[in-house]
Amino acid sequence: CHACKDNKWTSVFMGQACNCRCYFCPQALIKADRRDKTNTDGIIYTSHSRDYFLHLLIKLKNAAAKKTLLAIGYGGGESLLYIDKIKYYAREITALNSGLYQYIYTNGKLLTRSIAQQLRDAGIQEIRFNLAATDFSQKIIDKMKYAREIVSFLTIEIPALKDTLQKIRKNIKRFIDLGVDQINLSELIINKHNMKYFKDESCYYTNCFKYLPVF
Repeated sequence: CHACKDNKWTSVFMGQACNCRCYFCPQALIKADRRDKTNTDGIIYTSHSRDYFLHLLIKLKNAAAKKTLLAIGYGGGESLLYIDKIKYYAREITALNSGLYQYIYTNGKLLTRSIAQQLRDAGIQEIRFNLAATDFSQKIIDKMKYAREIVSFLTIEIPALKDTLQKIRKNIKRFIDLGVDQINLSELIINKHNMKYFKDESCYYTNCFKYLPVF
C-alpha cells in the first residue's frame, strides 16, 4: 500500500495467454501459443523476445537498488502460465536484498501447494486471487486455504462488478475464517475488448462510451 501511495510500484505483464475467458476482461483474449519455445534458461518467452525480458529485468533491478521501486506485481494473462519466468525474476530481485515487495495476480486455477511453495522460496510474499474469474469457485477458495499457510499475505482482488458486493457478503465469513488479509476492489476498465457487455448497463454507463472506438 505504501509503495502504491508513493508511486513506487509496477506491474509486470509476463504474457497475454490466459486459461479463463472472463467477459469483463479488458485484454484481448488469446490462447497459449503452442509455438512458444522454452530457452535453455527455462523461461517461456511469449509476446516479446528474450532480449526484451532480460532488458526489463535489468531496469527493475536498477530501480530496486536505487529505492525508486518498492514493489512488483506479476500478472498476465494468467501469471501461472509463466511460472518459470516469474520465479526467475523473483529470485533475481530477491538476491539484491533490497527489501522490494513481490506479489502475483492469479485466477488460482493452476495453483498447487507445490507451486505456492516454489513462489515463496523464490521471494514472492503475496498471492492475489481474482475470484471473479471463477465466479467465487469453492475449489479456488479451498486453494486459498493452503496459500494462507505458505505465503505471508493473502489478498482477494476483484473488479467492481454489479454483483460483487452480494458475492462478498455471501462469502465474507469464509474469507475471515481462512485468514484473508485484504479484499481489494479494482476499477473496472471498459474498452474495445469488453464494452459490448456493459454498454446497455446503466450501472456502468458513463460518457466515456461515446469516446470509445467501435470495432
